[in-house]
Formats: sequence, C-alpha cells, structure tokens
Amino acid sequence: MNASVKVSVIGLILLASSAQAAVITIANEADYNTQVVKSGKPTIVKFAAEWCGVCKGVKKPFEELSKEDEFAHVQFVHVNIDAAKSLSDKHNVAGIPTFIYVAKGNKVKEDVGVSDIGSFKENVRGNLRKHFPKAQTSVDADLDSASLEEVPAQQADAEILKQENEKVKAQGILDTIVNFFRWLVLSIITAIQYIIDAIKGLFSR
Repeated sequence: MNASVKVSVIGLILLASSAQAAVITIANEADYNTQVVKSGKPTIVKFAAEWCGVCKGVKKPFEELSKEDEFAHVQFVHVNIDAAKSLSDKHNVAGIPTFIYVAKGNKVKEDVGVSDIGSFKENVRGNLRKHFPKAQTSVDADLDSASLEEVPAQQADAEILKQENEKVKAQGILDTIVNFFRWLVLSIITAIQYIIDAIKGLFSR
C-alpha cells in the first residue's frame, strides 16, 4: 500500500469517526421534522441554552455519550431554545436542560433538569439502553463483560463531574454576590448625588 492510499484510508476512518461522534444541532422545526421525526432513527434531543449553568455542565458528557460505540445507532441532537423558540414551545419545554427520547418519530420519554451531574451519564445510558435497545451479538456480550472493569474509571469521571458541578454552582453564587454589591454601590452613589443636588438647590435660592 503506497503513501497516498494510506492517507486516504486514514482520512476515511477519521471522517467516519467524526460523523459518528457529532451532536447534531437543529435550529428550526423543519430540520427537526426531517432529521428526527421522519428519519425514524432512535434519537435523544437535548433542549438547552447558553446562559444555563447546568446545560454547560452536561454538554461534555452528552458529547462523550454520542461517541460511545454502544450508541452508534442513536442520534444525539442539540436544540438551543433561544435560537429555536417555536420548536421548544411546541414541545412545551418548561425547564432546561430537557431531554426527549424519540423512537420512530414518537416521544417515548422526557426528563427535565439534572439532579446530579455526577450520575448524569449513567442515567442517560440506562434510558438509552431501555428505550433504544439494539440486537446484542456475542461480541457485544464480551464487550459488556469487559466494561465492568471500567467501573473504577467511570466512578473517577463521576467524581470529576461532581466537582465541576460544584464549581459551576459556586461561580453562580459568586456572580450573584458581586452583582448585588455593584447594585448597592450604585444605589449609594445615586443617593449621595441626589442629596448633594438638593443641598446645592437650597443654597442657590
């Protein structure tokens, strides 16, 4: 095999890998109907927003799940509720992140919010296995047995995600405190300026 052929083969492998790993972003109802409803493929749809701290916390684990071979038959879809408001309204998205599981164009399950980012991936795995099962071969069974050895690594990932979640919460509290003090200082300055203007008004008479 010459060098050019090797490069082509490697390129095809990388292309296939990136295609599998991609989380599809849908911006409107027409795309949703085409890629989710009419495609008939098992799909998990994540409704989220850029300003949502929890949404940011689950973004990476959601993408990591989309790369797992076990769920190569599942579509992973992201919808920004601000960019696709009509689509989120149609699905009555009241809280974010919201996860909708669609099988053959029909919603089979809906989860709103994330109680614990540390256990997020395992919870989603359980739902995907329950609602989007695939025919298991003997090779798959061997892989499942081998995956038991990865439990300590998964627990370590869960601990890291938990710490990241705590950091996100702490940052949110800090931002709230900073904004409060900014408002307080601005209010004091405004009040002082008002008093100064009132005193000037008295002496100018």
